[in-house]
Amino acid sequence: MRLTVIGLALFLLAACNSEASSVDTCLSNVAIKNSTSYKITVEDANAVRQIQPAFFGFNLEWLVFQLSLWDTQQGAVRPDALEVLRAFPGAVYRYPGGTMSNEFEWHEAIGEAKSRVIKQQATWLKPLSVQFGLTEYLKFVREVGGEAWYVSNLYGKLREELPAETVAKSAGELAAFMRQQKEAGLPSVLRWELGNELDRGGVHWSPQKLVMLSRVVSKEISSQDASARFVAMLEEYPAMEQAGFSASAYNKILAEGLKPVVDEYAIHLYYDGKPDGPPVRQQLGALCRAVDDARAVGINNPTVWITEHARVPKGAFTTPDWKSVWTETANLQAAISVSDMMIAAVQMPEVKGTMLHALHATGGPWPLLHNTRSGDHLYSSVVLLAMRMLRESMLPEVLRTRIESANISGYDGGYDMRAVVMTDPERKHYTVWAVNRDSHPVDTKLSIPALNGAVLTGKYVSLSDENSKVNNYQNGLQVQPVEKPIVLVFDASGNASVALPPYSVSAISVELHN
Repeated sequence: MRLTVIGLALFLLAACNSEASSVDTCLSNVAIKNSTSYKITVEDANAVRQIQPAFFGFNLEWLVFQLSLWDTQQGAVRPDALEVLRAFPGAVYRYPGGTMSNEFEWHEAIGEAKSRVIKQQATWLKPLSVQFGLTEYLKFVREVGGEAWYVSNLYGKLREELPAETVAKSAGELAAFMRQQKEAGLPSVLRWELGNELDRGGVHWSPQKLVMLSRVVSKEISSQDASARFVAMLEEYPAMEQAGFSASAYNKILAEGLKPVVDEYAIHLYYDGKPDGPPVRQQLGALCRAVDDARAVGINNPTVWITEHARVPKGAFTTPDWKSVWTETANLQAAISVSDMMIAAVQMPEVKGTMLHALHATGGPWPLLHNTRSGDHLYSSVVLLAMRMLRESMLPEVLRTRIESANISGYDGGYDMRAVVMTDPERKHYTVWAVNRDSHPVDTKLSIPALNGAVLTGKYVSLSDENSKVNNYQNGLQVQPVEKPIVLVFDASGNASVALPPYSVSAISVELHN
């Protein structure tokens, strides 16, 4: 069929409008209306989505985990770490982690621990062996009641890219090993992620090359595990721009090439520290555009796992040494930022799960746990405390929640408050998650029409401080959740009042009494 000039113009306009419409629909669940006041409104009593325990997860980089949370003498994960993580039943643990997955030689991470090869595992560390290997990882996942997630090595080894047939053969052997572990009673792999950030980080593979490697590796894994499910990473920014690929072009080539293999995708979102961390709102837009790229090539209902996310402080990566702002990856501001992202993500049906970066207790950036100086006790970072508050108050049905917020704080995202309301199938229990980015308390109207005239009682747990940069690096008691009882009295129109503390993350859990 031939198109006239006018017809072609109308066709292109319709295509553009369709793309904008699908992205707008994706973002509609997390839109925040600019206002001079603050309001949380449940617009629909029906759930916008169901939420599962696997929505919470952690990026577990084996090396820093081993250095800080593994007891070499006992040959086990530290009991105090296990105790903390059992508060996240069903959580996903991404192993062997991020960039190190592209260099992880799994054959050297099995067998008798004392016989494992000692070698250079990272350019910045002296040689050592993998003690927190595959079996140890799976036992850990079982002990904390979690789910296993494996990032397949498509690259090779440290400083050396290996041929496709070599990495594919190794992947098949790995899948056979993991099947044996499953038969022995250890957890199965929930998802196989096909490489980590191979479009960036000095590797810069084209989407065509990544498709080729992903196809051969996934084929070998499937030959040993017919139930294997795969995830491929989409771009949230044009990492391959110098090679001529926009983020959208890259994503479409990848999604098209992997149609027979995947309909779920990974994405990495770092936020709230320009220039490397755009505001949360901007990153949500990048996520929606990536989903739309997959949809554009014929993937029905594409979904994403945010397999890495964290707050990136202003000044990170702009100099070779950014130690001066490491604490800002795990302070109260980071907890607010991470909670903001979680509150948004839980309202998006396109997002299947999130994995917080990163599960370790070293003195470096993004620790979720801290070690005492003596090394005999662990305590939670402010970020992990916030995540525990959210996880413990989580309910299975997410309600369509609309937010109105001022921006007194001047946050680049354009708001002070984000919130979401959850409930149970019986509509007897309700949870409100909220963040306040401003230095002043926020008086908020909570509107749930279905609760008109009702009185609900429960508890209000919050993390707050007058200083948003306060952290738990040196003192595990510096920032702790504060719990108090709360009574919500709804008027005839279904309105109640809630006060959010300054610089805070809040989790409000209440119950309806007949």
